[in-house]
Amino acid sequence: SNGAACYVLTRKDFLARVGPAADAVANAKRAALLKGVKLFKGLDDAQRDALARCFVPQEPHKGVRVVRKGDLGDAFFVVESGEVEVRGTEDQVVAVLGAGAFVRPRGDGVLREGCGRANDR
Repeated sequence: SNGAACYVLTRKDFLARVGPAADAVANAKRAALLKGVKLFKGLDDAQRDALARCFVPQEPHKGVRVVRKGDLGDAFFVVESGEVEVRGTEDQVVAVLGAGAFVRPRGDGVLREGCGRANDR
């Protein structure tokens, strides 16, 4: 080199330092969303933050059925943005849910058992 000085940041070091910060920002966003969910109104900030870490993002494709009527409750969905159609037994739209709404299949085992599968990811 011709006397040039450089700084280097490897991809590994960047991800090691920025990754946790990005996770913290995403978790804060989820915690803020959960604050607006009636079911979680009684939680304090620390409890809501811990619960938010259990949720993982999911972006189903339009028209994909996420939950079927009668499904055993092994998941709990909170709508972050957009709209989710709830359909009845005859496939008719019975409700449209927007941001902050939640879908809980029959039963709520995931709430009783902690983070469940979300921790495995």
